Amino acid sequence: MPSSRPHLPRWLYSELLIEAGHRCAIPTCKGWPVQIAHIVKRSVSRDDTFDNLIALCPRCHDLYDRYRAMSTREMRAYKRNLEVLGEQSGNIRRRLSDLPIWQLLELYGHPWPPAKQIRRIGHMQIAPLGVGKTEIITRMMMIYDRHKIGYATGH
Repeated sequence: MPSSRPHLPRWLYSELLIEAGHRCAIPTCKGWPVQIAHIVKRSVSRDDTFDNLIALCPRCHDLYDRYRAMSTREMRAYKRNLEVLGEQSGNIRRRLSDLPIWQLLELYGHPWPPAKQIRRIGHMQIAPLGVGKTEIITRMMMIYDRHKIGYATGH
């Protein structure tokens, strides 16, 4: 039976493969070969954009689509992780500093809701009293250490 689903443009398919390094986007898997999966099912969203697509090996694709072993929220986190990890070949520090601190903390599994109160003014991030600056700095240092890059301490 022929599929009524349109084919992805070759350039989009290629960008998705490059984003994931031609491997499964699930960090603990990294299987090969890969298939392109919709984060939000196409039957629900009709969304064939880059942000709604992710490279998965057949096993992980099945676990996600058929058995729902992973949530949409988890799949979105894996997609964001690819975006950050892809910057390892570029300028990680710039990429990390472009994200709001609260989003960066959530992306790396260190959520700290009070960080949403931090406001950016130019290149500086201003935190009001009571946000737990020491906790935020500790969590940020863990992220920078993970990428083996230095961090500004303000000294």
